[in-house]
Amino acid sequence: MGVCASSHSPTTKKTTTTTTRASSKKGDGVRALESFRRPSAIMVIDVDGGIKEYKKPIQARLVVSENPTCFLCNSESMYIGTCMPRVPDEEELLPGRIYFLVPLSHSDNPLSLPLLCDLAVKASSALARPNGTTNRASVQRRQMEMFNHSLFSLAVLAIFLVLAHETRPATAQEPAPPSPLPAAAREFLEAHNQARAAVGVEPLNWSEKLANATSLLVRYQRNKMGCQFANLTTSKYGGNQLMASTVAVTPRVAVEEWVKEKDFYIHGNNSCVSNHECGVYTQVVWRKSTELGCGQATCVKEKASLIICFYDPPGNVIGESPY
Repeated sequence: MGVCASSHSPTTKKTTTTTTRASSKKGDGVRALESFRRPSAIMVIDVDGGIKEYKKPIQARLVVSENPTCFLCNSESMYIGTCMPRVPDEEELLPGRIYFLVPLSHSDNPLSLPLLCDLAVKASSALARPNGTTNRASVQRRQMEMFNHSLFSLAVLAIFLVLAHETRPATAQEPAPPSPLPAAAREFLEAHNQARAAVGVEPLNWSEKLANATSLLVRYQRNKMGCQFANLTTSKYGGNQLMASTVAVTPRVAVEEWVKEKDFYIHGNNSCVSNHECGVYTQVVWRKSTELGCGQATCVKEKASLIICFYDPPGNVIGESPY
């Protein structure tokens, strides 16, 4: 059928083998902050966690003018993974809403969980502090708001737990599934793994790195070396080669040619039958080899085919058994 050759790196050359040389979006995302029961006043929480209450509607620009390094954001318009929208200067703040004064440095950045957490803690702390009122009704109202906002804080924490497990940043992408192997690669791999399974050895994995290396090598041998075997004595990989006097050899047929040498391998003493070679077979089933890559070239002028497979780690180590 053809000529076979097995090669080994210099440090693993086996003397019994002769090598033949010829995000979430606003509107469909998770609401970041949500109050269960609205307070009766407008509440504005600043960057230091201070709180200011307004009993009547007030324009946003008047609040921002006292804090020129910040912008005003409505807590009910904040969504994880999206930029926090500014309250327009002429818009009136409404009773029953909580607003945050956020540093301008955050105006173009998507709202993150750490920042949301920081705002929630500040809101909770601010609402828990007394505001200096002595009117009994005001104190009772404040206590009720504290209770309601404690629930609000717990709700935020619950949302955090859900988001931590279920959301992804807007720019994150799920890893793409691996591309299916070409038909030739599958055939090389299946034929190898069938031979390995027959002797109880784990299957090989296909390596694009090894496949690319062998593809370059067979093309060089075809174009520059008359389709002769490559010299693999300095290769860091294990290698099997097949040259067939036909222009069409399938990957399976090539591997089956190598596996035919099984008849000449004596596992009991880890040697080849006298006057026969078995190194290409032992490389196919070498237990410590885990990756495979193969290349094939058709040599029209020579009316031949050349196939080379690389194995990593290399097999045929002196003194070791393949399985």
